[in-house]
Amino acid sequence: MTKRYIFSIANNGHEKEDWIPFSNRSKLLAADKWGAEYILHTEVLEFVKAHLKSKSGYFEKFEMLRMCDGDVFFTDTDVIISANCPNPFETLSDDCFHAVWESDVLVKSRYYEELWPQTLGHYYELNNNFWPSVAGTDCAVFFNSGVLYIPDKVRRMMLAHIDAIQDFIDWHRDRGFFQFADQEIFNVFATKFCEKGLFGLSPLGSQWNVQVSLEWRQLRGKYFWERFRKFRYWRNQAYWCTDARLTDEAYCIHYTGKSRELLIPEWKAVHEPRWCIK
Repeated sequence: MTKRYIFSIANNGHEKEDWIPFSNRSKLLAADKWGAEYILHTEVLEFVKAHLKSKSGYFEKFEMLRMCDGDVFFTDTDVIISANCPNPFETLSDDCFHAVWESDVLVKSRYYEELWPQTLGHYYELNNNFWPSVAGTDCAVFFNSGVLYIPDKVRRMMLAHIDAIQDFIDWHRDRGFFQFADQEIFNVFATKFCEKGLFGLSPLGSQWNVQVSLEWRQLRGKYFWERFRKFRYWRNQAYWCTDARLTDEAYCIHYTGKSRELLIPEWKAVHEPRWCIK
């Protein structure tokens, strides 16, 4: 049987944060339930090298392609795996790259436009040649890499083309584009390789990556550019529903940014008790 891995990354001191041990507990419980090995990766090996002005380990997600010789279920360290989460190794197809299309619940540029508008141009530069736009906007369809399922067939295919990935990064670095993260790079190559027929792309339902965000509560008029922003794409779906993360249908709960302060009390009150039910 193909080896199974649950993989998370914490570096640059993040592994010392209080919320990571609680996230880890859900991964260890899921690994035991699914017959997988859990790896918390804390050392940057620079398998795919970041650009010159980034912090070390900017593209650390690529480490899992080399470190895991089997099927990989990746979750960020601010993600809780719910006791109700189905086994991805047995329920998801083994020939597709799996991720939640963030545009289904929130247009990706919300983050750049409303928090870091100076990076929005880089976002469009990277993305606008590769995906169709969300209807009625010029925002590219985009997946969030906080939860990924990469079967071994897909992992080996990406590994075989790692030089092309590095060349793409170097080409943009040499031309002054310094804002790309591994999420954008995964987006580019998952799409390009799918178009070439190397593997398929399979959108996961939003329940696989229920993103909890508190930032929106602080955006109303906090920044001067909010008065002039062109786009307002707030979606009343799982991303913003305050109770979505607490339902039985939430498979993976992603506590982003300031929302991480909710992770520990909600783990103790909601998620851990569900894991304890036999």
